[in-house]
Amino acid sequence: LATGPYQSQLQFFAIDVETVPGIKATQAMVDGITAMGVRPMIYSGSGMWPQVMGNNTAFSNVPLWDTDTSQPVFHPYGGWTSRVGYQSQFNYKLNGIVVDLNTFDSSFLK
Repeated sequence: LATGPYQSQLQFFAIDVETVPGIKATQAMVDGITAMGVRPMIYSGSGMWPQVMGNNTAFSNVPLWDTDTSQPVFHPYGGWTSRVGYQSQFNYKLNGIVVDLNTFDSSFLK
């Protein structure tokens, strides 16, 4: 894992499912992250998930970090009925550095 000595401090490890590069999530990815003692999470969006994963709902038991910045209200997809995090703003300038802002459910974070 690329996090080296910080692995024990990770809150989660996200499997990034986006149209570019279009790599599909696999159960082996979820199992490998879990085997390292880290919680897996899917990072995707309602427009990207079906383009990459089709109608696959097999990962609905993996927590979702949703990319939908347009709505604070979740619109279900991929079998998920809720999300634990969402991207609230892209390209926000914070102290001169451009970052993406995200919001997470406090019950999900340790």
